[in-house]
Amino acid sequence: MAKCTFTFPVNQPIEAILARAEQQIIAKGGRFSGDSSRGTFSGKTPVGTIEASYLIVNGELNISIDKKPLLVSCKRIEQALAGSFANM
Repeated sequence: MAKCTFTFPVNQPIEAILARAEQQIIAKGGRFSGDSSRGTFSGKTPVGTIEASYLIVNGELNISIDKKPLLVSCKRIEQALAGSFANM
């Protein structure tokens, strides 16, 4: 399986973006751990768990999906993450 990676530009204070994302992920039963430079998060889907890590580099949020269900496409994950991390 090819690893899914996404990059989102950061246009707001990273602490606010991560706090909002953490709140949304935890509200959906997921886990979030990290700081303003790097961290990890996970969440459940109807077909399995997604595990990811993030890294802030040069004003961009880089997300790497480390584990995902076979039936969940990278594009679908990107769309879901855009709701938590995009428009930053």
